[in-house]
Amino acid sequence: MSKKQVGIIRNNGDVHTAQIGFHIGRVGVSVYVREYWKYKSWFIIPGVSVDAVNGYDRYVDIEAKILFVSIGIRFIWIKRKVKR
Repeated sequence: MSKKQVGIIRNNGDVHTAQIGFHIGRVGVSVYVREYWKYKSWFIIPGVSVDAVNGYDRYVDIEAKILFVSIGIRFIWIKRKVKR
């Protein structure tokens, strides 16, 4: 019988991104703030972007960008098993 686990999604190791969220099993949602100062990337006109990644974990980001900061929501499908 599988046991459902609820947990906090911690930062992905990127020092330029701060995120907090939760997951139930392998599905999660997090809110994050990312700065692009390191990449010298500026957004003169505020915009919204949608990014989808199919890698170790699959996720879709919806983020609003202004100047060198973005605020977004990340929907995550965790492919690996959660270890406790």
